[in-house]
Amino acid sequence: MNSFEIKELLTHGDINSVIHYLSCNKTNGISVLTAILMLAEDAKEKYNKMNIPEEIFNDTMADISIWAENYRRKTGYCGIEELGWIMNHLNLDLFAIGRLQFRPSSFYFNNNIQKLFDFDIKEGEGILEIHIPQGKPLYDEECDMSIKSAPIFFKNYFDYDFNYFTCHSWLLSPVLKDILPKESNIIKFQNRFTLIAYDPNDMQAEERIFDKQFGANANSSLAKKVRELNEKGKHIGCGIGIIKREDITNDRTRI
Repeated sequence: MNSFEIKELLTHGDINSVIHYLSCNKTNGISVLTAILMLAEDAKEKYNKMNIPEEIFNDTMADISIWAENYRRKTGYCGIEELGWIMNHLNLDLFAIGRLQFRPSSFYFNNNIQKLFDFDIKEGEGILEIHIPQGKPLYDEECDMSIKSAPIFFKNYFDYDFNYFTCHSWLLSPVLKDILPKESNIIKFQNRFTLIAYDPNDMQAEERIFDKQFGANANSSLAKKVRELNEKGKHIGCGIGIIKREDITNDRTRI
């Protein structure tokens, strides 16, 4: 299968066939990555037609490099395998606005996880998801600018309105407040949200902190504290937080 055929499959949403092709031989990754870059060129044309700033395009597509590097660390070959995730970028469903990424979506609550706070978001209500790309610190001012800019961006370019931001991440785990100082960037990021749910069994944190494919430093102070927690049979888990859009003041923005 060549890159053009892979591009055609991805364009029509047949991600599973490409994943199967990739699983047959890790050296096939270079053809998949080439197809992704071809689709990024197509996405750039859409950006241009909509007059979306080039800075937004560059920041959004930088995620391709991040996941390609993860693939190289994992397999030793050029390629990329997070196809379902990256197609959000290529289909203009997700955008990086400064430090954070944002994706319009519909609210759905998994009743199998622990609910901590009553909220008034309706099932199926339009929301704006917040995602955190790996590789950079969560500086408070940069996060502030991203969150304040996002509503304006989506209103200007997609006429999209919403009442809540949501974020589902190990970085919102309440356990982190027991092992990190209150002045840490992670805790400052957490404090922006109202925590509505917590899954103590989620292993996302351990994966990101210890797996070398994510550039993990197993000797970091955070890694040491998490290891101590794991030795006691506990995990960091994963939190779900919300921010009311009306609580965001748009006095400083990038859009």
